[in-house]
Amino acid sequence: MDSMDAGKAVPELHSDLVQKYEKHGESTDKFWRSFDATERAKCMEILGLFFKRLSNMYDKA
Repeated sequence: MDSMDAGKAVPELHSDLVQKYEKHGESTDKFWRSFDATERAKCMEILGLFFKRLSNMYDKA
């Protein structure tokens, strides 16, 4: 993705995220807070299987 595509995509992605948070944020927050530290860590570990982790904050992958 070149910088021009990113410039167009970021506002669209942000808008989508805002809409999802407004719709699901409260219930997701309650659900997340019901977990203890071990359960939260397991969720993050599972998410890591589906999403590529960046090697550092400057990784453009």
